[in-house]
Amino acid sequence: MSVLPRGLTIRRDAGLYGYERALRRFGLEPIAGVDEAGRGACAGPLVAAAVILPEGRRGEVPGLADSKLLTPLARERCYHQVVRRALAWSVVVIGPEECDRLGMHVANVEALRRALARLDVRPSYVLTDGFPVDGLEVHGPCPVHRRRFVNVRRAEGLVDNEHEEDPMPVLEAEDAR
Repeated sequence: MSVLPRGLTIRRDAGLYGYERALRRFGLEPIAGVDEAGRGACAGPLVAAAVILPEGRRGEVPGLADSKLLTPLARERCYHQVVRRALAWSVVVIGPEECDRLGMHVANVEALRRALARLDVRPSYVLTDGFPVDGLEVHGPCPVHRRRFVNVRRAEGLVDNEHEEDPMPVLEAEDAR
């Protein structure tokens, strides 16, 4: 389902957590963010991550921003904070062979679906960058380019970009969960 609750209004000046607070006022929680990295690459894996951060201060990660705006050191620091604070998180890697077989768009949606399905906590609302993830019976998506205004969208973007740069920690991280 890709419908915002009727009457939901988010002010532009509501800040990073405003979108999530508005969804929670409508009783939609937990809220997951899901995104992919590697979609534009000609070779290599497609990596998708899903993250659910807790409400309030526990879910606020100091320095969290769109991963493309962070230095490598800041991105790594935030990544560890996100993974430590998350109520649930998952990373899925789809290899180039499967991307070629399915086609990039289908592989992208499948990666998002798998990342959400692997979460230990079932979300009530999913924020994406515009791709609806059908078949989950969960509300979503987030309007395109809202990553700069939504906390969980920044978090999952950070996780998938970290794992795109070095996919091997995915196996180590899964063993540590």
